[in-house]
Amino acid sequence: MGQNVWKRPRNRYRVNYQKRGERYEEVKCDKEDAEQLIQIKNFELKKRRKQLQRTRIALAIVVAICAILMISLILVLLPPKSSSGDGKISPEEKELLAKLVWVEAGTESFECQVAIAAVVLNRYNSDIPYFDTESITSVIRQKYQFAPVDDIDFVNRTAMEAVEAAINGWDPTREAFPEGALYFYAPKLMPDDFQKGVEVYRIDDVNFYRDYKLPEAQG
Repeated sequence: MGQNVWKRPRNRYRVNYQKRGERYEEVKCDKEDAEQLIQIKNFELKKRRKQLQRTRIALAIVVAICAILMISLILVLLPPKSSSGDGKISPEEKELLAKLVWVEAGTESFECQVAIAAVVLNRYNSDIPYFDTESITSVIRQKYQFAPVDDIDFVNRTAMEAVEAAINGWDPTREAFPEGALYFYAPKLMPDDFQKGVEVYRIDDVNFYRDYKLPEAQG
């Protein structure tokens, strides 16, 4: 909106203004009326600008809400994230993990074998400094953690299927531990007081647990 005021003979003034969407108008008036009219038009202009600003803000909010809803819908429709973290495990690592499963639980049920594989994946995904989480291989080969597998020269089919099931998200130990177990042991091979007082989840002849209890110092 443009506005102009200039002095006319005999102290008369002319106010020229043009509204958006309206025809050009000319109003003749004295100085006081001209100033008042300009103030009114300036007020109308500010009011329209504020309305336009509120409209833009409301539109931006609607767009943001739609974007959030769209992202939420996409996340819901995406397949569940695998327990392996980024889901990228090389064929060699899968074979190594299958060998470990066979060595540790070759005579146990399929569910127990899946749980063994899940423990390795849970360690790999954990942020516990004690575990070597550089790779699946480093987790398996960390000293004093699992049975050695270097002498195994074959891959058991059932053990490999258990590995695939764990990679695809199945972790039987989550029935007891929401974040999955990090340790396991065979009770028949350990002293009766081993990890006494620690919550365990038993599958077949293997106890799974998450909290490791350090042995008490002998006085």
